[in-house]
Amino acid sequence: SSGNVYLAFNLDQSTFHYAKWNSSGTNSFIKATSGSSHAHHAGACDSNGNYICAGEIQGSYLEACVKKIASNGNITWSRGLRTTSPGRRSYCHGLDIDSSDNIYMTGRTRIDTGYEVMFIAKLSSSGTTTWQKTIQEQGDGNDAFGYDVAVDTSGNTYAVGRFSSTDGVVMKLNSGGIFNWVKKISEGPYCMAGVVADSDGNAYTLGKDSSTGDMILLKFNTNGALQFARKFTHASNFVDPRDRQNPITIDSDGNLYIKLQEANNYFMYVLKLPN
Repeated sequence: SSGNVYLAFNLDQSTFHYAKWNSSGTNSFIKATSGSSHAHHAGACDSNGNYICAGEIQGSYLEACVKKIASNGNITWSRGLRTTSPGRRSYCHGLDIDSSDNIYMTGRTRIDTGYEVMFIAKLSSSGTTTWQKTIQEQGDGNDAFGYDVAVDTSGNTYAVGRFSSTDGVVMKLNSGGIFNWVKKISEGPYCMAGVVADSDGNAYTLGKDSSTGDMILLKFNTNGALQFARKFTHASNFVDPRDRQNPITIDSDGNLYIKLQEANNYFMYVLKLPN
């Protein structure tokens, strides 16, 4: 809210860097932490100027990791989320923060059967886990992945990803972590990779049809009813939005902003859709 800019990234999946510039572009700090494998996938600022970032880190096991970085560059705390067996793997791909600085995460974690399930978690501003949920399609022996998460003004959580390799998924959980609804998107082999929520509790999600290379935009109301579906096509197809963080954002007036990249060259497109 003060106009400072934060950046986090990893080099060669080993060194995790994070930096801050003030509103004039003057560098405040750049720091690094090391690990045998460390990837950054998502980040957001809280109301006090702290930067929360998430990804995964490799120690004796691979675990989803979230860090809170103070405005002076010091790491306030670092937390890992993983299953109980050291041989299991967890990843974090999406993160959002509410007005009370609670942290919401989604990703995937491996279970005892050897398959990966989608997880959604809520952490307090101090890093304590408030609740954590996992979900997979019943009777399905395939992996499930979570790619993005958003929280609305009422504390409801919206998470998106995919079940198996063919079905996109969108879901809503209330502030207590109880599932309100789950929608599976099966018109094509879809993966939903970005989600935002407006002040009325509507959810907008962007994903890709892997069979055609088309991008799809869906709107669900607060009760989970589909409001519209839009398709964006291009002769050279589009890059998977999972490879581009924050492919969809929304402003305070409800306007949507989408970024797309052609698959066969370096052209990037920015789209604005009025509310």
